[in-house]
Amino acid sequence: MSFVIKIFLIIPQLIVLLSSNLFAINKINVSGTVHSVNGDLLPNVLITLSTQKNSALTNRFGEFDLGKLFPNDTIYVSIEGFQKRQFKPSTNMEIKLFPKSSIQEKINNVRNGETLIIPPGIHYVYPDYNVDSTLGMSINYKTNVSIIGSDSSEIILMNEHADIFYIFESTNILIKNIKIGYFNSGNSSLLNIFRSEAVDFPKALAIAKESQGDNCIFKFDGKLQHTKGYLEPFVELDIGKIINIINSSEVTLDSLELISSGGI
Repeated sequence: MSFVIKIFLIIPQLIVLLSSNLFAINKINVSGTVHSVNGDLLPNVLITLSTQKNSALTNRFGEFDLGKLFPNDTIYVSIEGFQKRQFKPSTNMEIKLFPKSSIQEKINNVRNGETLIIPPGIHYVYPDYNVDSTLGMSINYKTNVSIIGSDSSEIILMNEHADIFYIFESTNILIKNIKIGYFNSGNSSLLNIFRSEAVDFPKALAIAKESQGDNCIFKFDGKLQHTKGYLEPFVELDIGKIINIINSSEVTLDSLELISSGGI
């Protein structure tokens, strides 16, 4: 009888020991650098986790080290002026941050019946890679809203594979006195993944989703691909229009200068 009791006492201890060793093996060293889309290293970027308590700030060289982490966690990367990103932990991470669009924030905050004045100057805009990289600026569920440029107001989208303005479920929208277009179509920001980076399409798909978001276009093995599985030329999306109007009415475009090729 005592022998049986000893066995029952030993088994839970073995389970605990094996489990702790298994978790220790599963942990990986997580470190890397954070830089802007232009390649500038970013200091004082906050790195946090969804479930574990580790956190870090990048140093003046844009470097961070979170130590050993469970790989099934989620890393959040944030700094003022840039889009917040999230990633799965890995070793030697190279994290790219895209600028946050102040114009989009103003559009989001404008109330129905109000007028938004776009400041003078050239405004370079990136899509929100946390939401949909095929959309530039979105006007959603607005009524009686005017977006009017000052003298010499320009909005330049830094991704020629996205709509500059996407107008959805909105009524009586006026866009006036703005020059809009894409940035130098010869230098596209399209992600190009080579065989040296990804041996097959699933690996390339994972890289594209982590870099550009869950809804994006990328090139792999010489062909355009989409993370949703659409086939080139992406007739399901009807993307890359300068102004894309969906389920909206009474949209007025007045004194706009279109400086890129594309449709409306």
